[in-house]
Amino acid sequence: MRGALLALALFVIAACGDGSSLGLVGPSTGIATQEPLATEEPLATVESSAPPDLAVTVTKEAGTVTRGSAATLVIQTAKKAGCRIVVQYASGSSTAKGLADKTADSSGTVTWKWTVGRNTHKGEVPIVISCSLGDQSGNVETSFTVK
Repeated sequence: MRGALLALALFVIAACGDGSSLGLVGPSTGIATQEPLATEEPLATVESSAPPDLAVTVTKEAGTVTRGSAATLVIQTAKKAGCRIVVQYASGSSTAKGLADKTADSSGTVTWKWTVGRNTHKGEVPIVISCSLGDQSGNVETSFTVK
């Protein structure tokens, strides 16, 4: 008899999927409710093997730029890191000459210089810079003002 009860209990747990909860009928309402099973402590803790982030720092802001003038932005990161800049105007991401992907020089410096269009909307323009080297990556956000 005891073996039959154990088999029935195992069948009920298996029928509930992963055994994380059992469908029980409430005593006074007759409506099925979900009651969580007790959880166990994990057997082992897995340490994250993610590499540390790559440092990316703006060392020269573009500041305030008049429409039709040049903007310059300089960052510092690891030498030979590949970097991408996205200048997000109200009309969309800029494709201006000078905003191509670049590789940091031997001191980790990257400089972008581009011309702000004469018809660009005035105001704050967000910039996102992303760099990577091997399996490390990092980014920095900044902005400049068009006047």
